[in-house]
Amino acid sequence: MVRHLEAEQQKYPEECQEPIHVIGYSNGSNVIYHAMTTYDAKFNNVLLLGASLDADVDFSAMIQNSDEFHVFWSEKDSSATWIVDGIGYQGLSEEWRDREGVFNQHVPDVWHSIHQGTTAGFEYHTEVAEAKSDEK
Repeated sequence: MVRHLEAEQQKYPEECQEPIHVIGYSNGSNVIYHAMTTYDAKFNNVLLLGASLDADVDFSAMIQNSDEFHVFWSEKDSSATWIVDGIGYQGLSEEWRDREGVFNQHVPDVWHSIHQGTTAGFEYHTEVAEAKSDEK
């Protein structure tokens, strides 16, 4: 990801002056974390949704290399809790919350997957009702 962005920026320097925003959903948060900590990638806004990153990870590179760092979490997002003590389930620890440009956003009624929602008693209907026509 980082190499591709750098190649595009070198190939089209004037066209690549726009802000770069990245969204990491679930394990995609690990891709962004790796890009920002290993390759020192810089993004304008980083949004992590249901992130599978451990809560005790060092987020300093992600905070320093972005203008805004958003974590959206829900205690109902328990899909990865048996693997990691993730920020998608509990949000950022207090160590990281009170920093400029950091947004730890609780979204209480969000699940990681449809399966979690249906086991919580919600139903999802994907059928499209056929429109009836009274033309005649």
